[in-house]
Amino acid sequence: MNEDPTREAESEHSHSSYDEIGVAVGDGKPVPSKSQVASTAMATATHIALDKLSTVRAREAFLRDRLRLPHPTPTPPMLWFGLAVVTIFAAVARLWRLGHPTSLVFDETYYVKDAYSLLHQGYAGTWNENPNDAFAAGDTSYLQEKAAFVVHPDVGKWLIAIGIRLFGVDSSFGWRITVAIAGIISVWLIGRIAARLFRSTTVAITAAALLAMDGIHIVETRIALLDGFLMLFALFGFWALLRDRDDSRARLARRIAEEPSRLNDPWGPALWWRPWLVVAGVFLGLATGVKWSGLYMLAAAGLAALAWDIAARRAVGARLWIGAGVFRGGLPAFVNLVPVAGLVYLASWFSWFASSSGYYRTWAQGLRDGGNDVPRGWLPDVLNNLWEYHAAMYRFHVSLHSDHTYQSNPFGWLIQLRPTSFFWETSPGANCGLSSGECAQAITALGNPAIWWPAALGLLVVLWAAIARRDWRAWAILVGYFGLYVPWLIFSDRTIFTFYTIAFVPFVCLTWVFALGYLTGHVRHLPPLPYAREDGTIVQPWAPGVITPSYAIPELAGPVVLEEIEREEAAEIDGIAPGERPYDEPLPRRLTRSARITWGVAVGIVGLVFVFFYPIWTAMEVPKWFWRAHMWLGSMWI
Repeated sequence: MNEDPTREAESEHSHSSYDEIGVAVGDGKPVPSKSQVASTAMATATHIALDKLSTVRAREAFLRDRLRLPHPTPTPPMLWFGLAVVTIFAAVARLWRLGHPTSLVFDETYYVKDAYSLLHQGYAGTWNENPNDAFAAGDTSYLQEKAAFVVHPDVGKWLIAIGIRLFGVDSSFGWRITVAIAGIISVWLIGRIAARLFRSTTVAITAAALLAMDGIHIVETRIALLDGFLMLFALFGFWALLRDRDDSRARLARRIAEEPSRLNDPWGPALWWRPWLVVAGVFLGLATGVKWSGLYMLAAAGLAALAWDIAARRAVGARLWIGAGVFRGGLPAFVNLVPVAGLVYLASWFSWFASSSGYYRTWAQGLRDGGNDVPRGWLPDVLNNLWEYHAAMYRFHVSLHSDHTYQSNPFGWLIQLRPTSFFWETSPGANCGLSSGECAQAITALGNPAIWWPAALGLLVVLWAAIARRDWRAWAILVGYFGLYVPWLIFSDRTIFTFYTIAFVPFVCLTWVFALGYLTGHVRHLPPLPYAREDGTIVQPWAPGVITPSYAIPELAGPVVLEEIEREEAAEIDGIAPGERPYDEPLPRRLTRSARITWGVAVGIVGLVFVFFYPIWTAMEVPKWFWRAHMWLGSMWI
């Protein structure tokens, strides 16, 4: 996840990372002329350049540019308005006829009944044979006190239980309302994430609209499965990771600007308190509490934080930047992220701890009562019981190899090669206005082809930008793939399904907008950064002939708050709204007419495919021939 920070000794510049954060900085006070650099022979070029800048404001401005921290500007009103409209559209698409079908659909037979059991017993109980029809009618007498062996943690089922509590056990709308809300929130959130990544209102609204119109996302946020909650919590964790990246870099720049002698320590200052990583730990702990696959996203987030810390240390001029990134950045990141996630996950088992009847709850005591040795006897019984329960869950998951009609290989997920049929029902043709033939109702977990197929090709653009151009935004998108898709390739021989892809469909949408935006100019290429020569002279490579930028000139570096200067600079760009300022280029560049048309046509095609497929995502009653017209890949989609 290299961001290619400046190679100081060779006076080279790079494509480091940046993003939006509004921080007022700088007191403008001059510093003593006496050099603060411990040894010119040992100092990096950036360190020498900082020593020559005469104010805190000037030094911080230089470091923020080196770290690609953007100029703070207000959020454009059009972004708020556009995301509000798209979110309302997503809500309508998910809430309309949410209670249909009124029966338990696919794996709802497990999760909805477990949710009710948690609500009334505190643990998942077993059910008498064939309870589904009675349960849907509100008859819960089939529930037994005997504990059931369930193989996923409880967070998602507790969230389903909220809807059951509010609307009643006989309300199919109530079973599904919380996952629908999770889907609606995720549409708004991906828009905010895209705005933070790409600094474009158009791209941000488009990313949200794509997620709102994707079939996998629609289907699984209209059915009470767990994966929609996993998707939302993983996305919130990713958002917090991006916020930490900006916040930690801004604080690093501030500390060094206030006291450049901190770089006399070859590792630079430590940042032990990382509040946004704590937030990420909370959300990723909840994601793991929905399904264990959240652990992979936690690992990917931790590695991303480490890589970005190493790159940041190099960019600000730390001599031993690898050690600095590992011990002054990575170790605090681990402390703020991983233990928090672990504690949140452990707390998510609260009802199991509170109960004496949950599965494996008295396992250790039972062995002891039978005169048998208790493995890990050094652990308190309650933790030992939970350990053994987790061991049993793990054994179940790794040994799941039973054949299923709709199982799919994860190598085909990116092109939605084998979708999952959640619901299928036929009826006489008169029900859908036919004089003969049959009507059909289907819920098919199939992604919007106009999103998934271009995104599969767009992933090549993302990989190229990440590796060849060292674009940090491309690496950020790949964090989602590494954390939520790639691990499944290891388990391709297991019984797994395409509908698991909802966990990373937000990153598929980000790939779509990044790839098309990169090719059309909607997503600006990252330019070279200002860098320092060996003598400390600051060079602005994107402005030919400009050796010394304004913040390096003493008379222009007076006691002015940096945020105010940046707002004034943004306002001076003619014809560009503050929130649309092209931070990655020194001068505004208009999109060509063909680029705007290409973008509009591509989004329009997504919309047309959404309209065409929506009936078979939502169990609308249609002629059977109409349903068959959607099976573009023949038997692979049936």
